[in-house]
Parts: sequence; structure tokens; C-alpha cells
Amino acid sequence: MHIPFRRVTSIPHDFDETQDGLNLKGNVVFMQRAEARLIANLKGDTNVQCYRCGDEFSLNINENLDFLVYDGVYKGEELDVIELEDSIVDFSQILQSEVESIKSDYHLCENCKDND
Repeated sequence: MHIPFRRVTSIPHDFDETQDGLNLKGNVVFMQRAEARLIANLKGDTNVQCYRCGDEFSLNINENLDFLVYDGVYKGEELDVIELEDSIVDFSQILQSEVESIKSDYHLCENCKDND
């Protein structure tokens, strides 16, 4: 699901995106000029790799997200920013990006946690 940035208004626009057993649900609301606020919850299970032994295991995710969505290149100081290149808010791409970010983190499987 995606919407043009120009359609994001001061009335929150709800979205609900599901992919591969993960669900991103929340809303996006216009703030000023080229800025909007995206508040959502990412929930579900995904497979990750243990950084110690290399085994794959299922990780339960339940994270609250709060991003500034900026139409263009952001030059401010806020850290959690989604920059739009084509003036389209693509919730599917945001979901994929968050999942890849989580997968790239260091995760320990239960066996390695017990052997610490």
C-alpha cells in the first residue's frame, strides 16, 4: 500500500500492511511543509540468525515505531527519518526496511543465551 505525500493531511491516515507474517499498523499525519509523522506498531515473527552459532531461529517482534517522514532530502537533526525520493509513502517498503534493520542486528538463540 502506498499514498502520495500530497494526500497526507492533518487528519491521521490509517494503514495496515502485512507481509510474510509481519504486520505494520498505524497512521501517518501531516505536520508542516514536507514533514509528516508516522506512528505504528510492527508485530509478528521473523527468522533471524544467531550471531554466535549461526543457527536460524524465530524472533517475535512487537515494536512501536515513531518516524518523521520527509518529502525529499532531510537536513535537520532528528535521527528517525524516512526520506521520500518520489513523494510516495510506501508502507510496504517501510515494513521491509524495518524488518531488514531488525535482522541485521545481533541476535542470540536460546542455546547461546544459556551457554553465556
